Amino acid sequence: GGLVGIVGDSRTSEAQVNITNSHFEGKIEAKYSTYTYIGGIIGSQDYYKSDSTTTISNCFNRGDIDGTVNGGDGATYTNVCAGGIIGLTNNATIRNTYNTGSIKAKTNAGGIAGSYGGNSSTSNALKIINSYNIGYVNGNTYSGGIIGVANQNKVSVENSYYLDNISQSTYGTR
Repeated sequence: GGLVGIVGDSRTSEAQVNITNSHFEGKIEAKYSTYTYIGGIIGSQDYYKSDSTTTISNCFNRGDIDGTVNGGDGATYTNVCAGGIIGLTNNATIRNTYNTGSIKAKTNAGGIAGSYGGNSSTSNALKIINSYNIGYVNGNTYSGGIIGVANQNKVSVENSYYLDNISQSTYGTR
């Protein structure tokens, strides 16, 4: 991520992170061919830890996020979650944020969040409030102006918007 690579990991018991009044301007490119999570503020909030929580507020991304880069191994990246604010999240509240940078990935590209994969047996949720995306989102599958893909139904988007016709997608969550 532009500010944080990963919040928590499967070896820690809990991570509670609050990021406020921050921004990223630059470019982030994927360099690995499997399970790459990239975002303007946070790359990934650990998917396997149900007790990790993240709050991102009053933040923005103006940088370009590119998950389509071919690495030295010649691979084209398909297991990428790329988002303007966060690449992959399990349990987060994203409030008063925006993205103006372009987001590119073969799969899971979103203007605010690339992918939400919360555990259905927990109370985890993704909440996006008062946020917007005006950056171009380009993904072959599972891309959207706000969220690329949401694997569970515990997602709420309130008072948020994106510019129409910015996503190229076979499937996606707008």
